[in-house]
Amino acid sequence: MTWNEARNLIENSIVEEIKLDYNSQYRKVVRAQGFLCNRYDYNGSPGYKVQIGKRSFIEIPFTMLQNVFEEAVSADGVYNKNIFRIHYPTRAERKVGHPCHVHVVGKIFEKAGVALPIDSKNYRIVDKKKPR
Repeated sequence: MTWNEARNLIENSIVEEIKLDYNSQYRKVVRAQGFLCNRYDYNGSPGYKVQIGKRSFIEIPFTMLQNVFEEAVSADGVYNKNIFRIHYPTRAERKVGHPCHVHVVGKIFEKAGVALPIDSKNYRIVDKKKPR
């Protein structure tokens, strides 16, 4: 799967009010189409705002999704916290970011059909060349 195919799946599948994780009381997309991410160094990049707690939210820009997608593809097609931390080493730490970034990105990939869960912490990027 290419990034353009993945982005198309994500944009068509991940919409406002979709629940990313039914095992969580939260993990709901609250802003989608047209949302601009401004936290950290996102500089108004388009993306998503996801609720992770009663009053807690994180922003997931498409640039982040693309970076970790492409890294996962080059690393045997597996996405996990190690892949995430290559590009965002501090974003998943409580002092500067929030560990939910790693999980939310995986759930976005899963819900969009970009990746399938291997277990609760690892996802395999779908290879469109191979039948499922």
